[in-house]
Amino acid sequence: MLGENRKPNYIFTILVLIFVVLALAVSIFGLSVKIDENQIRIQGVFSASLAIREITEVSLIDHLPSGLKLLGVRLGSISIGVFRYPEIGNASVYISNMEQSLLLIKSQNKTIVIGVGKVKNLEYYNLLMEMLGKSL
Repeated sequence: MLGENRKPNYIFTILVLIFVVLALAVSIFGLSVKIDENQIRIQGVFSASLAIREITEVSLIDHLPSGLKLLGVRLGSISIGVFRYPEIGNASVYISNMEQSLLLIKSQNKTIVIGVGKVKNLEYYNLLMEMLGKSL
């Protein structure tokens, strides 16, 4: 009977350790957003890229609705991974700073949300709109 009680403790300890390692990795590696003439690349614990020509919508949103984490980490103001939102569907989320004016980028088959600070988000928004010729 004593061994049966220890098994859930081991599982809980392993889950906590995985969570701590992921949180440390996010803190250490952070997020890097790079935009060139061909694509936008987000690098960090989870990475993504999207060709500029595939973008169908770029907007700034004040906040994300409540969503379900499918894969990734959500720790305080940090959310990185794949989440499902009723309003926007599945989205790759890269938020290291939950300030208002998150950057929402959509293509036919991919949605990306970036949050690296209000000033940087606005800078990326303006750059993408300029690159797309404000034709969205």
